[in-house]
Amino acid sequence: MAEPAATGKVSKRSTQKHCLLYLAAMLLSLSAITVVLVLMSQLGSFDGELWSRWSRRHPTRPRAVTTLPEMPEDDRQMAARLFRYLSRPSGAACRRLLRFGGTPSLKLHGMVLNLEGGEMACLDPEFALTGLDCLVYSLRAGGDSSLEAALERYGCSVHSFDAAATEAEAADGPGTIHQAALTEHVTLDELRTSLGHLHEPIAFLSVTAPGAEELVLCRPEALRRVQQLALRLSFSEALSDEARAFALFRRRYGQLLRLQELGFRPFAFEQLDSHGAVNMTVPGLAEPLTSVMEVVFLNAGERAQPTLATSALTLRGLRS
Repeated sequence: MAEPAATGKVSKRSTQKHCLLYLAAMLLSLSAITVVLVLMSQLGSFDGELWSRWSRRHPTRPRAVTTLPEMPEDDRQMAARLFRYLSRPSGAACRRLLRFGGTPSLKLHGMVLNLEGGEMACLDPEFALTGLDCLVYSLRAGGDSSLEAALERYGCSVHSFDAAATEAEAADGPGTIHQAALTEHVTLDELRTSLGHLHEPIAFLSVTAPGAEELVLCRPEALRRVQQLALRLSFSEALSDEARAFALFRRRYGQLLRLQELGFRPFAFEQLDSHGAVNMTVPGLAEPLTSVMEVVFLNAGERAQPTLATSALTLRGLRS
């Protein structure tokens, strides 16, 4: 009668051992993935000279773009076209994407590891953020600053505008933080003029402050010299009333049509589950979307022009 008891103990110990080994393997895997995500979030600091070599050795091909058709009169059809345009940018619009910034985050729904914060940028040669022309503006309201820190490490001149920033925050950076903001009475051109940047191209403009997207989109002519535009779009406040929601959708549709006329095309899209986001069902789309999203656009009419700095980088890359 002793043998079954002994066998039972051995079996129990064996099961416990396997469980411990499984947990150890899971922890090692999570640690390895976290390290990879941290490294990914730091990639914005890699050397511009290496990128110049890569760009020279890999010539560009004609790019496909996602276009927004004329606005239909039917509200449901209009909403479907709008969100299909925003959520399905052409993968060929930009061939070399890189996320700048972001903080590794573990979400327990399905054990998903991802990066929260930061923005996608296009590093195709005609839009590469290299040389002295890499001027970055960020219209923000506190929160994550990993995007600005990564772009500064990459070699860009970064200017953030945050009216709520304290003196200590403004002094610490990253980049230069200005205690100012875009308002109905202060335009983007006025902010640029105050810093002597009115006639300089903006390589990357990030718009994440609440309400700033409306102020930027209602004056699209100020975006002519912007090469890449990252917009955080929020539709949360209008969802409680269908008529109000369709009115906001139609206003955004018209603003994006004007943006398209200037040469802007979407190349990256991301749904956010923070900043007051809720799930919304859009007529004509099979899957629901979150009411807060970030879309990044390229301005095909405002491409990076080679300067002495970028030419020097390229020459050194060719000689080595």
